[in-house]
Amino acid sequence: MKPVRHFLTLLLCASLLLSACSKKETEETRKRKKSTKKETTETTLLPSDDSAFNVDTEEPDPSDTGSDPADDTTRDPKRPRKTTSPSVTTNASGRIAMSDIADLDWAGSVFPVFECGTPEQLAGAVMYINEHGCDEYGMTTITLLRDIDLDDYEWEPIDDFSGNIDGQGHAIQNIHLNTPHYGHNGLIGVNGGAIGIWSLRIENAEVTGGDYVGIFIGEGYMLNCVGIYGSGTITSDGSCVGALIGRTSPSTTYDSCSMDVTINGEPAEFFSFTEENESHSDEYAQELFTLTIDDTYTVTRDDIPDFQYQLGPDYGNQLTWRVIYNGTIVLERNAEDEFSYQYFIQDPGKYQIYLTTYNREFSGYVRISNIVEYEIT
Repeated sequence: MKPVRHFLTLLLCASLLLSACSKKETEETRKRKKSTKKETTETTLLPSDDSAFNVDTEEPDPSDTGSDPADDTTRDPKRPRKTTSPSVTTNASGRIAMSDIADLDWAGSVFPVFECGTPEQLAGAVMYINEHGCDEYGMTTITLLRDIDLDDYEWEPIDDFSGNIDGQGHAIQNIHLNTPHYGHNGLIGVNGGAIGIWSLRIENAEVTGGDYVGIFIGEGYMLNCVGIYGSGTITSDGSCVGALIGRTSPSTTYDSCSMDVTINGEPAEFFSFTEENESHSDEYAQELFTLTIDDTYTVTRDDIPDFQYQLGPDYGNQLTWRVIYNGTIVLERNAEDEFSYQYFIQDPGKYQIYLTTYNREFSGYVRISNIVEYEIT
């Protein structure tokens, strides 16, 4: 029995020794694997090139805006804050985009009255209006304090403008606008309400565009132009292209205005496409409606419900009174449900009243009634 017990004791001791060794080896192996994993992770985080961490994470100093507005070349339209980034956007001719010089800080602080004496301020006014719109009460005003030369820049038209532009006898020189595949090109692309422009010169403009092109306004209605002058060249294969204004209403007024403009190489003879078009309107005139006038200067028309069908497919269905005073169109008024009309002003002079409607072939309003005339002395 003793030899057997001795043998079992030795076997038990050997088993315990092997178990201890195995446990120790397992712990050491786990430590080595953990160490290896940590080293591997740390190695993965290390860059292959120290320059990969060469990133400036310091917050920019809001007060560091530079000393010269011309150095303000980077713009975020949603955050009108000046920066000092040296990058600018240029087109094929090397001109700088207006958005890259726009002084939006200044524009936001003076809105809606912009008194501009530098390209940066004028660009700031334009970009601010294009981003935020005009004053809802029509009080937006751009005033020139001196001549402004834009020869180094590519112009961006003012959109949906309403208000006044006062040149004070000064000039915007060398406007460059080259967008041959887009319409509504000019100092103002299209208006969003009544506009008055006075004592403003635009000199040596170069405008290339599609439809609705003019040095001052591409398309605009309710316009009053006093003492404006435009010179330069317009290139376009589109429609509604005019010297100072592309398309407008016949009632647009021009007082003491002048121009020296070529359109596709030909000298322009009219201020607007609409004015030129009106000179040919009699070729499309008809006298479907009959007008009469009484002693109180009240004009009455007859009722023709289906007049557009009688006129033909090129004619619209909107009927309009037109009043001419001393040779100038002073009123256009909806006449669809109005069978009698008396012009509310009775100043001394000669008056003409007739009905018009739109003609698609003519691209404008044409006369469709006889003309009644009277004179107040």
